[in-house]
Amino acid sequence: MMRVVLATVAAVVVSAVAAPASANAGASWRDFALALGADSALPEVRRQLASYDLVVIDGQEGRTTTVRELRAGGTTVLGYLSVGTIEPSRPWYRSLRRYRLAGSTWGEPYARVGAAAYRRAMRRIAAGIAAKGFDGLFIDNVDVVESYPSQSEGMRRLLTTISADLRADSKLLFAQNSFPFLRANRRLLDGWNREDLSYTYSFSRHAYRPSSARAREQAARELAAMRALGLRTMATDYLPAAADAAPARQRACQLQALSFVSDILLRRLPAPYRCPG
Repeated sequence: MMRVVLATVAAVVVSAVAAPASANAGASWRDFALALGADSALPEVRRQLASYDLVVIDGQEGRTTTVRELRAGGTTVLGYLSVGTIEPSRPWYRSLRRYRLAGSTWGEPYARVGAAAYRRAMRRIAAGIAAKGFDGLFIDNVDVVESYPSQSEGMRRLLTTISADLRADSKLLFAQNSFPFLRANRRLLDGWNREDLSYTYSFSRHAYRPSSARAREQAARELAAMRALGLRTMATDYLPAAADAAPARQRACQLQALSFVSDILLRRLPAPYRCPG
């Protein structure tokens, strides 16, 4: 069944493969960590991160010295930035809260990306993070466009600007989820992460659980499509520490996606996992 899904999607989109966005896009990453809950300022965390090929750490909190140290050891380092929400814990919250929308995710209000002033501010923030020496950015909460379709054009403009700024400096741009929108704007990206390929977290029940069969098939189709379009793909699953991560990792490997498994707050940094072969 998996081979059928992969072959069908690849046949549809293979003619639309985009060229790599930057000089770094062809790097041979074998594993990755979405390390947003780990404090990269701690020496023990930096040692763990250094064992990965590709890591995502918080862009605002990540230190220039940490980025420099990891890159010197051969690790590609991306800085996380939420462009679709206005996080209350960020230093820019007070100046940008006027652009809040009614909805929210994780307690973070969605942003009115259609406002030109908001986009200008996010461009400056993105540039400040990139200037710390990151290899690129990992942007999140693009899916505001799903709750607020009126923000789609603003998000497209914001991503276009950030992508152009990064590429001018041979840096990378990764994003996650929001498949329909990001597929349509794939030429702006170098990589894409899909959460909940095999497992997820139920916030209503406060419990980890397997993704439904329908959700797993949809995630597989999306990962296969994005890879066929020329993007480096990753899959992040959420499981408690005692759970067997092997099925999630094997499924990601079948889709030629880098696998990362952690707790819902992304505090756990397991040993890097590399697909066989």
